[in-house]
Amino acid sequence: MRAPRRTSWILIAALGMAISPALAAGPKITEVNQVYLVSALTPKALIREFRKKGPKGFTALTNWEVRWDAACNVELTLTYTLPKHTNPQAMTADVRASFDRMMANLLVHERKHGQHGINAAQEVKLAGCKNAAPIIRKYIRADRELDRRTKNGRTDGVILK
Repeated sequence: MRAPRRTSWILIAALGMAISPALAAGPKITEVNQVYLVSALTPKALIREFRKKGPKGFTALTNWEVRWDAACNVELTLTYTLPKHTNPQAMTADVRASFDRMMANLLVHERKHGQHGINAAQEVKLAGCKNAAPIIRKYIRADRELDRRTKNGRTDGVILK
């Protein structure tokens, strides 16, 4: 009978660490949270503000950047830009509930984009920083596909009623 697969992975991991400690360490991840302010009190007016003030006309945006050096030290910077209401208490109860629900779903959606950046950085690291550009392009395509599939988050609940 074959040895459990887990043992094989442990051996491979141990050999990898013995060969290159730099490859064993994961990428360094820096998360930056930015906000832009909105103050409208109705869904239609909020949507107009998102389009006017939001990053590139979107309600929110996640940017990720993977960098590495000759020693294959990989760094990821994740930047989340989200709206923040200046006076949520002024909204009616139903608008506030819709806004809060949309914001919670928006954060979940944007974290999916962030996970693509994390996956890209980890994969670049595991590849020893070889052929990093195709890896990064793969996750850029995954970001685009996520937005296409979810209609820019609408099917994830990023809607304001």
